[in-house]
Amino acid sequence: HIPIMGQVLMAVLEKALSGQWTESMANAWSELWQSTCEMMRRAIDDGEQKGAAATEAWTEARKRTTPAGLGGMVYAKLLKYATGGTSATDFAENLSIYRAEHPESGRRYDRDSDVSGSEALGAECWELMSTLVERLYDPDEQIEILTVKGAHFYEMGMRAADLVVLGQAIGESVQDALGQSASAKSAESIRWLWQVACLTLNKTVASFEEKHWEVVQADWVVLKESLQQQAIGEAFYSELGDAAPEMIHLFARPKNIQSNLFIVHLEALIGMARDPNALFQDIRDMTVRHIKYGAKAEDVGTFAHAFVETVERLLGERWNEKSKTAWVSFWELLSTCMARCLRNGSSPITISLVQGDLEALRRAVASVPRGKREDSLLRIQMNGAEESPLYWAIQDGHLELARYMLRDLLAIRADRDRYYYGLDALMLAHPDLVRILCKKAPSLLDELFNGLLWTSKSASTTEEGIIRVNYYVRDLYGDPRIFEQVWDGPLAVLCLHGPISSFLHPAVLKVLQVKWQLYGWAMFIMMELWFMGILLLFMIGFIAFRSDCSVAGARIAAGVFSGITLLFQTSVVIRQVRGGQVQKQKGLPRGMTMMPHWLRNPWNANRMFAMFLIVLACGTEPCG
Repeated sequence: HIPIMGQVLMAVLEKALSGQWTESMANAWSELWQSTCEMMRRAIDDGEQKGAAATEAWTEARKRTTPAGLGGMVYAKLLKYATGGTSATDFAENLSIYRAEHPESGRRYDRDSDVSGSEALGAECWELMSTLVERLYDPDEQIEILTVKGAHFYEMGMRAADLVVLGQAIGESVQDALGQSASAKSAESIRWLWQVACLTLNKTVASFEEKHWEVVQADWVVLKESLQQQAIGEAFYSELGDAAPEMIHLFARPKNIQSNLFIVHLEALIGMARDPNALFQDIRDMTVRHIKYGAKAEDVGTFAHAFVETVERLLGERWNEKSKTAWVSFWELLSTCMARCLRNGSSPITISLVQGDLEALRRAVASVPRGKREDSLLRIQMNGAEESPLYWAIQDGHLELARYMLRDLLAIRADRDRYYYGLDALMLAHPDLVRILCKKAPSLLDELFNGLLWTSKSASTTEEGIIRVNYYVRDLYGDPRIFEQVWDGPLAVLCLHGPISSFLHPAVLKVLQVKWQLYGWAMFIMMELWFMGILLLFMIGFIAFRSDCSVAGARIAAGVFSGITLLFQTSVVIRQVRGGQVQKQKGLPRGMTMMPHWLRNPWNANRMFAMFLIVLACGTEPCG
């Protein structure tokens, strides 16, 4: 494909430059492309041949040895090839102590054991080789992992000069593990794999040896002492506007707010310069927000260059070659991670959401295979974080996009293999969907409820003016295994927060009808009969025959039944308070604005008060 790409590139450049295109330009670009192609060809060939051989060799070695066994072999060879750098004993022992103090890094080792050092070394080498093989064709992620590993090796005492010896020891140990399966091809492929790893490991360890992170942090302290925070931010945005005015639209907030936010985020990143693992995690979280702002991977390089230029200008005479190297190294870390995250998180669907473009969303969804269509509308993987396109659209106020997603998810489709109906996937991914719609997009509730009904296109109207439909209302009914608290269920949420008009929808009416027929009417009758009995006993014992002690039994029965009822009512209130089943209630004294849902019903509150009064009367008012 490489020659064809070159021809296309030359044609595009010639068309773009039009009359300014000359033969000397054509020759220069042709020569540049040919040299680039040659490097690409060698890299592709190495990846196809040596990469496959290295993967095969390591897979076979894993079957024939263990981390402890590999560690013993590597440890012995490090002792054999020891130079004037870090000793194998020190490095292995440091690894052992670290893994003993950080159980999350792997198996917990006994630092006092004679073999703990080699075991820890074996575990590190095992993890490193596995990472190289598994991420061989994902170089961006491989670079991130190796950067973290390089910083870890430095902290354990490894230096750039020691990496060659470590690679030699690992390569020979893998060959020893392969036994009779070892060959010159496997040895060459492992050497090549280590050379790939050292491109990042060397750079990282050397950067820590030069203490670039200290230089960056020291320069930052000088900048903050000499300039106000907002001035640094404004200087950067001014530089960015000059270098790339087309990027300014990404920053919609007022300049002073944007400047302060940028400096706060940057200061946090600079504080993590010595810990690439924490740095990368913070960048991943930050990138999710930048994807929503519309940032692109190709913008990152310009952004980084503009900031380095800003720092150079603000530092003045303090800026030197060491500062330049340190800041460039720091921004390379940020840029590599952020660019990868932006590439991985950007898709036609995310782009349409950022732009609020309904037609673009239609095209993006139409291009997704039918079997993956539901998943593409319910979750987007962005650098380990999972975002919901549906909730994203609702949060940003793109309700027409959200309406389209709901309609597409709840449409029933079929092909030769199966039927497609996204209701189960929708409710599994968003069990709180009714709550979100009630609070943020009530106009979409009818769209959701419409998707819970199905009728044949050939269905005819009956004499009563209605047609036969299928209801899919299980999730609206509410599963007690999912919603342990009754007031968390979809129908209860609809009662608390939904518009009154929602209860006129056939799907909601059907759920109410089913609940009433199954148990609602029976509970209602039993409850009314219970309170009617207490009322009858109260009327007999306290009103009609107030002075007749012969009916004292009625008074006692009224008190006992009222006490039982009061205890039950109190337990309901306590459970709701403990479970957070409360809601703001106007008109209450300050500090008591939250009331349990059960008490917010005036009937329940009055009945509870009445039970208390009857119990009080039974205990304080004698007959006669």
